[in-house]
Amino acid sequence: MRKLPIVLCWIVLVAAGVGYIVTHLPRERDESTLFVRDAQAWPVCSTGCGRERWLPKTLADPARSAVDFTRVVDVTVAQLVALDPRATTVVGGWRWAPIETTVYRVDAMLVALFGESDHDFHLVLADPDHPEVTMIAEIPDPDCATACTSGFASYYSRARRVLMDQTDNGALSRLRPRVRVTGVGFIDHAHGQRGAARNEVELHPVLAIEFP
Repeated sequence: MRKLPIVLCWIVLVAAGVGYIVTHLPRERDESTLFVRDAQAWPVCSTGCGRERWLPKTLADPARSAVDFTRVVDVTVAQLVALDPRATTVVGGWRWAPIETTVYRVDAMLVALFGESDHDFHLVLADPDHPEVTMIAEIPDPDCATACTSGFASYYSRARRVLMDQTDNGALSRLRPRVRVTGVGFIDHAHGQRGAARNEVELHPVLAIEFP
């Protein structure tokens, strides 16, 4: 009878040890999202670039968790330009749903490309079936403050590199190349931007760009 407490103690200790090992086993990486934030893309940076709504523009705002990265919505430029920004609701104090919480992908003509004072690459996209309908897409500089700490810097770097490789170092040919652009919706306000949509909807930031 005296051995029973000792046996019980050993059982408790073994169970606790097994429980600790199980709970600390390395877990498989969650690949359920299409865009997985790169843990290595969190360097310390301090180069200030943009100001106005700069955190949402670089996916560094607290409400980025409301963005559905598990799916990409295929749309046309004309469809994005037809969206009504007034039919939105603010989420997390930072984003306007559903436009700014959706990842969109468009096939378009790239009709203009240039750098801006905030170091963004400014793309003007036109609808292939309605060339007069245009909108803006922007790729942040991954070295800018909040862009480099957002966890998406590798996507910005890759998109900018593809753009440079597939154009003449940023200069467009007269052929108006076709592009496929994937990015998060963004609602800007009118301030004379070249190529802006009439509803001021943009893809900002761009997460990927392809030249089909």
